[in-house]
Parts: sequence; C-alpha cells; structure tokens
Amino acid sequence: MNDINIAGTILSKRRERGMTQDDLAVHIGVSKASVSKWETGQCFPDITILPQLAAFFGISIDELMGYRPQLSRDEIRVLYRELAEAFAKKPFEQVRERCRELVHRYYTCYPLLNQIGVLLVNHSMFAGGAEMAQEVLTEAMELFVRVKTECGDAVLAKQAQDMEALCLLSLNRPAEVTGMAEDPAMISQTSLEGLLVRAHQMLGETGPAKKIAQSAIYQHVSALTNMLVLYLGLCADDSEAADETIR
Repeated sequence: MNDINIAGTILSKRRERGMTQDDLAVHIGVSKASVSKWETGQCFPDITILPQLAAFFGISIDELMGYRPQLSRDEIRVLYRELAEAFAKKPFEQVRERCRELVHRYYTCYPLLNQIGVLLVNHSMFAGGAEMAQEVLTEAMELFVRVKTECGDAVLAKQAQDMEALCLLSLNRPAEVTGMAEDPAMISQTSLEGLLVRAHQMLGETGPAKKIAQSAIYQHVSALTNMLVLYLGLCADDSEAADETIR
C-alpha cells in the first residue's frame, strides 16, 4: 500500500505532456536508455535529478516518487481489520512488530497511529504476562501522546487523550490522570470525566470524585432534557408520543 512508484509517475507524466522518451532525456540531460530504465523500474534516477524532474512535471518530489505519508480513512479501516485478525491468529510479537513497522512508515499519519494504539491496548492482555502487558500499554500510550501533541486535530487529540488516560489508569498511575484536569479545555465534551472519577477513587479521594461525577451527570441530564424538548416539537401530530415524551 502506497509503495514508492517513481517508474509509473514518470511514465504517466511524460505521456500527459505528449513527450517521447527522447524528448524527456534531452530536457533532463540523460540518455534515452536511462529514461527507459526509470520507466520500467530497472533503476531509479540519481537523487540529484529528482528536483529537476519534479519541477519539470510541476509536482513535489513525494508525488514524483508516488509516495504518500498519509493513508485514507478506508485504508486505515482495512489495516485495522487486518491487524485485529492477525492479533487473533498469529503470535503477539509478530503482529506487534508489524504495528511498529507501520508506525515507522507512516510516522505522521496520526489517525493510523491512534488506531494502532487502540489495537495495542485492546490486545495487551495477550502479550504474555503482566510485565509484558505493561510494556505494551506504555508503548501504546507513547503513540497517544504523540497524536495528542502533534496532530493539530482537536477531535482526534481529545480521543488520544482519553486513551492516554486509560493507559495511565491501567499502569496504576492515577495521579497523572488527575493532573489532566488542570486544563479544563482538555476535558470538555470527552469521556475523560469518567476516567478522572476512577483516578480519584484509586487515590482514595472521594470528594473530588463525587464533584466530577455530579458535574458530568448534570451536563448529560441537561443535554438529554434539551433533546427531549426538541423531540417534543416534532410530535405535534402524535399525541401519544408527545405525552410519553412529557412524562
């Protein structure tokens, strides 16, 4: 998926311009045989020629090489399913190594990194003992921290933060979870409230746990009430549904 495909790019771009191999060779300053070998994949252009080729075709060097550092949502979904099935059928370390290869290859594809972290968390109990499970959870948490701090997507960052908090609780580090509450913007409209309650419980801090739980309950009940009012406005032609909604 998304392997380097410089041969296909040079061939297609040359044809788009209506050029022969001779024409391209003359422009770049190489032999026709060189262009032919590039297009058949027998060899790659010298690295010093790549900027010239990219500029001539009006594309970036990444585009010239046919390389995309990002995957589409569908591609990530396919990879997720493949890895989940692999965890169920193959040795854990073999699949874990495959995850590491993907992280290395798509280093800035943050939605993929987040999903790989989720997979590691969900399968950490199969790593082979408590110590190995903790190692896997730590590895997953490092992915979530990277996604949270680097992705630039607020929704994805909040998802990653929730998973980071879950990892911290599983690693018996509740104090670090409660520290997240110091930034109110980071806990707004996420499931982190429940994790914070659990963290305070683990620390024996019942008072703060109750306060966070009460606040979350109020917000959810308020949201539910608002939605019921909106639904009631849709029940003008259904008195039974209206009565049930009011009740």
